Amino acid sequence: MPQQLPVAVGLGQSGEQKGQKMPTAANMAKMEWDDGLGQTAQNWANKCQIQHSDTEFGENLYFSSWNDFPNKEVLEKSCNA
Repeated sequence: MPQQLPVAVGLGQSGEQKGQKMPTAANMAKMEWDDGLGQTAQNWANKCQIQHSDTEFGENLYFSSWNDFPNKEVLEKSCNA
């Protein structure tokens, strides 16, 4: 399920950094997966347009012209953009 990794990170069960697990979250609001929102996001991603959609939802955009980045590096760069 898509929400399993964020939950595991929030519980301190994943998200290793420098060989150690991340600390547990404090005062974290419960999040729930929304299938409709997920489908809207996937539909927009399938169009492969590097621009914001015309919906009420926001997107974080990340683009790189290199295609040989390791997946971990792409994830780190996109999260830190």
